[in-house]
Order: sequence, then structure tokens, then C-alpha cells
Amino acid sequence: MNNQKIMVLAIAGALTAPGLAMAQSANVSMYGLLDIRLDQTKYSNNTANTVGSLSKQHMSGGQPNYIGFRGSEDLGGGLSAFFQIESQIFTDARPDVSSQAHTNALFGGRPTYLGLRSTSWGELSAGYQDSVYKDVGKVWNVGAGQAYAGVIMGNGNSTGSVPSPDCKAGFASGTNVLNATAATTNCTEAPSNSTSFNRTASDTLVFRSTNMNGFRAAVMLGINEFKEPTVTPTNLAAGTSPNNPSMSAYSVTWSGGPFSAAGGYEVHRGFRSDLTTVNQDRMAKDSGLQLGGKWNYGQGNIGLGYERLAYANTGGTVAAAANDFKLNNWVMGADYNVSAAGRVYGAYAKTDGKKSCGASLNTIATATVGSACGTDTGAKQYSFGYDHSLSKRTTVYAFYANIKNNSAGAYAYPSDSRTTNGTTLGGAAGAGSVVLPGVSQSSMNVGMKHSF
Repeated sequence: MNNQKIMVLAIAGALTAPGLAMAQSANVSMYGLLDIRLDQTKYSNNTANTVGSLSKQHMSGGQPNYIGFRGSEDLGGGLSAFFQIESQIFTDARPDVSSQAHTNALFGGRPTYLGLRSTSWGELSAGYQDSVYKDVGKVWNVGAGQAYAGVIMGNGNSTGSVPSPDCKAGFASGTNVLNATAATTNCTEAPSNSTSFNRTASDTLVFRSTNMNGFRAAVMLGINEFKEPTVTPTNLAAGTSPNNPSMSAYSVTWSGGPFSAAGGYEVHRGFRSDLTTVNQDRMAKDSGLQLGGKWNYGQGNIGLGYERLAYANTGGTVAAAANDFKLNNWVMGADYNVSAAGRVYGAYAKTDGKKSCGASLNTIATATVGSACGTDTGAKQYSFGYDHSLSKRTTVYAFYANIKNNSAGAYAYPSDSRTTNGTTLGGAAGAGSVVLPGVSQSSMNVGMKHSF
């Protein structure tokens, strides 16, 4: 028995004796990642020049650090039960959980689910899970981490339940009363960003087929827990209708020899509705389509991905309120094994910004920021670096990364944040960003990571 299983059994035994028996019979294993790095980060002035440039040192957890438990039990006849429980951990600082700012740090705060797996039809799981739309990124990506994938593809990252206009009071526990006043409505689940497509979603069902000659299909369905009453309450704006926010996602992956490819499609309905806009379309449909592939040429990999995001008009019948737009994004990356232990890599991602915009976006323009539509809202990101493996589980690395925003662009590394003049620079990118327009970031990073 290896040390990993011994530790799992010890933890289970410390909890309950029945828990120890289950761990012995259910094939439970522990896994995780510890990653810590030091960044020398530079921020430019914003376009309006209301915030100056800044250079600082920043210690971060690099990739999200986590610890988890996986297990399975053979039920006979080619059927087995399986589970995963995963939580985020912090290597650089103690998280302040008093404001629930780090809900991923809760036990089971990262992907956690339970399911059944069959050798004949595939697997079905329920819980808090990665969207199958992410399957495409796992194919074109030349390696794990923010430096490779960037924040442009998917329009940022997001976790939690489907966004709902009824959840306005943060993360305090409450009664989940629907359509109460905005100041008093509480929700017991952390809501996700309304515009991102790289999602880890609460309350989901995922089906994955078996491998069929290299092909594998997957479907995710979200449970519509925030459906509103059919009778419109008086506190809603005139002309609004009940909201029923939902999401679904689909993917197909293929692998054959040195080549692999994938396609994904995800639909959001009612994600950007609110309680106050008059005559709005509260069930507007946003969609994402992503295609990608990768070629292993022996000494390394070359990956390429393309994405088209379409955000519908939630403005309803008022033509001047139309806020629909589209985003075309793409990414390419490559790595090369310079030795048995060393690898160099590079990646480049770009978005041309919002296109085919509705009237409300086309009319927004200022002399200091630029248009809210078109190339002014674009951005590009590139990175290159070197990884050196000290062992099978331990790696040291160094890389340089840069995000260049156009005058109205607002993409930022989630791990790099600061607060200036009440505006946080960091967080979700793109349409829902809180980053000041035009701020560009560059960073030199050195770090170490250990997986177990």
C-alpha cells in the first residue's frame, strides 16, 4: 500500500470507523496540487488616465491549488459508482472567509459530484461540475495554467450557480425568497458571472458516452432552481415577465494517433436579466461555439482554438436599448521538449472585440475611452516560458505573460488584483469586467509546483 492510500485511510479512520471500512472497500485516493510563484507585475495607465501606472511584486498561488478525494466501487455487471470531492487551498495567504470571498475554499468548494459509470453506455454524474464546453480547451491547450489558456477564450472564468436577478444580497444564508426587494433577497448559493463561458456550475447533470473509435460525446444540463412565479410581482419593472434562467452545454471530442480535435456549444438563457429594465427580454439566449485541435509532432504539441460568442438583446422592444453583440476569439500555442526534463512553450490569444452591436452599445463613445463596440474593445495576450521537472511530481518554472487591452478593452488576469479608486483590477474578463478600460498588464513569473 503506497503512502497516498495510507494517508487517506488515516483521515477516514479519524472521522469514523465506518468511514475507514468504506475507504478500504471503495478504492479511495487522495490527490492535489500545490503551486506558488512570485510575480513582478506592471500595470499601465488606464485610457482615461485617471489611474497611473504601477509596478509591484505579487505572490500568488499560480494555478488554483486544491486537494481532493476520488473513489469508486465496483457494483458488478460492468457498473460502478464514483465520486469526487475537491477543495481549493491557498499557499500564499490565509483567505478571509468572513465575507465568503473564497467559497472555493469550503470543503467541496471545487468540482464535487457523484455518479454511475458503465462499460457499455458511459457515465452519469450530478453535482458541482466543470461545463463540458471546457472539453474543447482541454484539447487545444498545450498545458495547464493561466499562461497557456489566457482569459480571452471563454470571456473569462466563472464558478457557482446560474446568475439570477433575485440573488442580490451576496452570499448570506436566507430563505431563497423570489422577487423580494433587491436589498433583502438572499441566496444560499454563490452566483456565477453572467457573461463567461468557461464555467464550473452548480446543480448540474453531466452525461459522457463511452469511447467510440476515438469519439466521445458529452451533455450538461443545469437545474432551473431560480425559476420565478408565473404572476409578475409588483416590484418588477413594467413589461417584464417571469425569469427562468438555465444553461446547457454539449461537446464532442476525438483522438486518433498524434491528432485530437473537439467542438463545444453552450447556451445560457436569462443570465443577464434584471428587476428594473422596462420591457426587457428576460429570457434572452446567449450562446458559445468553440472548435479546437492539437497535433503532437513528437517533440511537442501545436494547438489551435476558435470561439464565437453571441450575446442576445435583453433590451426588449425598445430599439434604442438593444445591447446584443458578438465576440470572435482565437488562440494558438506550441511547446517543445528541449530535454527529458525541460520544456519551452509559447501561446497567443486575441479578440477583435465586440461586433454586430445593438444600438445602445453603438452610441456609447467618449473621447478618452473610445467606442463600446468594435476594435476599441479588443485585446490580445501572449506568453512564453520554460518548465523544468525535478521529478515526476515537482516542477520549477519561469514565464512572461502580457495582456494588451485596446482603449476600451478590459481583460485581466484573475490572480492579479489591486484596488484603486474603488475599482478592482482583476477578475472576470470581457462583457462583465470590472477592470478599468485600457489597462494592460505584463508579468515576469517564477514558481514551483508539486502534484500528489
